[in-house]
Amino acid sequence: MVGLIFFVVFCSQAVAQGTPSASDSIILQPGDSSGRQFGDLLISYRIDSLGKNVFCVLMLNTQLVGLQNLTPDVPVYNFEVRLAGSWAKGKLQLKSATPPQISVLYGDFTYSALGSNGSFRFTGDLCGWFSDL
Repeated sequence: MVGLIFFVVFCSQAVAQGTPSASDSIILQPGDSSGRQFGDLLISYRIDSLGKNVFCVLMLNTQLVGLQNLTPDVPVYNFEVRLAGSWAKGKLQLKSATPPQISVLYGDFTYSALGSNGSFRFTGDLCGWFSDL
């Protein structure tokens, strides 16, 4: 039950943040959570308090379609998710670095955007953070 409450609060915070604007920072601190919207796909993520792991949530049109905890031992999440006419396919990857370098959550995926009847590709860093590893 506690896990479910955490999940709902976590996703609500990420949805409220949505796609970062020019004034939002994509440099986070360990323990922070955020999210990015790509067409029909919302990717929410929470960096653990040590900056070693990233918990990722995938949602298509507000419906949960994927959960994955990325760790140094399991750093890649390959996904192919569908819901009605919405879909996304690709990978998320934790790229850990030792200080003073920055660790990143990297994405390489294609996603649908029903409003435009098209699909788009994203390749790049979703967020980054410094850790005290």
